[in-house]
Amino acid sequence: MNILFFSTNSNHFNGDAWVYTNFPTCRQQLDQFCQNHPDYNVTVATQLPGLFLVDTICNEISEKSEKVHYEIIPTDDENEAADFLAHLKPDLAVAMSFWLVPYDWLSIKDSMIAEILEKKGIQTLYNSVKSSLICFDKFQTHHFLKQHGFNTTETLYINHELFFKTRKEIKTNVYKEAIIHQLKNFPYPAIIKDPTGLSSYNADVVNNAEEAEKIILSKRTNSDRIMEQYVQGDHFGAEIYGQPGKYYVLDPFILSLNKYGITCPKQSVKLGPVTHPKFKVCQLKSELTRLSQLMEFKGIAQVDLVFDGISWFIVDINPRLSGETNTYSASQNRLIFDMLLFPEPPQLKYVMNIKLPILEKSLLQELFSLDFVKSIKQMENKEAKQNRETGYCEMLIGSTTTLDQLMSHLEFLKKNYPQIIEPIFYANAIKMAEKIKV
Repeated sequence: MNILFFSTNSNHFNGDAWVYTNFPTCRQQLDQFCQNHPDYNVTVATQLPGLFLVDTICNEISEKSEKVHYEIIPTDDENEAADFLAHLKPDLAVAMSFWLVPYDWLSIKDSMIAEILEKKGIQTLYNSVKSSLICFDKFQTHHFLKQHGFNTTETLYINHELFFKTRKEIKTNVYKEAIIHQLKNFPYPAIIKDPTGLSSYNADVVNNAEEAEKIILSKRTNSDRIMEQYVQGDHFGAEIYGQPGKYYVLDPFILSLNKYGITCPKQSVKLGPVTHPKFKVCQLKSELTRLSQLMEFKGIAQVDLVFDGISWFIVDINPRLSGETNTYSASQNRLIFDMLLFPEPPQLKYVMNIKLPILEKSLLQELFSLDFVKSIKQMENKEAKQNRETGYCEMLIGSTTTLDQLMSHLEFLKKNYPQIIEPIFYANAIKMAEKIKV
């Protein structure tokens, strides 16, 4: 059987600026997949950086599995890309969509390509263009959730052009007046963010109408915005695998928040699985299964959640691989490729995803040699002008049967590598462990 893993990138990629370091390498993971499935012929076709699929140095693939055929997709046109992939003769094409700033829309292009491949008679594993578009526009996401009776936050959409509209015929901007009127009646605190952006980048937390109006009127607001009610509670993420008719919702992982009360990909600690009855995980899984059926997910989807102590709120949906995918892979001790192709009832072990400062490769290798370190991924921007743009390093530790065992590994790192365990991340991990302890 010919298996094709593919992904695209709508951004210009500067391999001289970005340095990606993976332990284990993508090549090693593909080697293992091919060893597990010797009857498969595997092809990887991507556009750089090809997260989850290739290792890079500068603008080239640095390591290649001898068992895998590699191609760089040479075009940004979805029809031409689909023709290129079809010529590779896959029996099954699997979308491995990743994410990059500023817009979380790479899964949409991969969905378009997959739909064209299906019309050519090629079996595919991907989320539809329809579901990808609903998830891309956060206001559409909230409308979909409300329409189908899911518990989600209150929202307000602000059209930037209309809000600042001025023409000689207009005496007063009624749209602007209406938005300001709604701001006064909105449930606070709230988050103001780009409705088509990625994660919490460029998001602001406001506590009243005056703060909200100030943000909307500020010079840094130069596009449409969505304002979401901020639900007080613990933040979680969960992934879903499968296809229509059979879905597996994985136990959620609890996420830490930054000083603004937002989950930040560069700072968040992830810990789980969360199984304590007080979190009503069975109820959550039932609702996420219903969500999957309505969205008709194929392959993978990730959901951002808040639990206020009584109810679960769905905050965001990502129809692609996510920042939690490696965490779930380590928790199951399974390759991501196997998780996508062969979803099964998960047997999760305790894992922690903790962020580290940017480290030298030699130290990364030393850390990875520890038996409880499951993976390390570092993204470094050599041309960053601000500290927040330098990138980040994340380390996955654990895969233990008890939470106490996992926390003992963290204590080992704190004692023996104090320079890498930042106090705020350590404190967050301790608090989170206490919350989820069964």
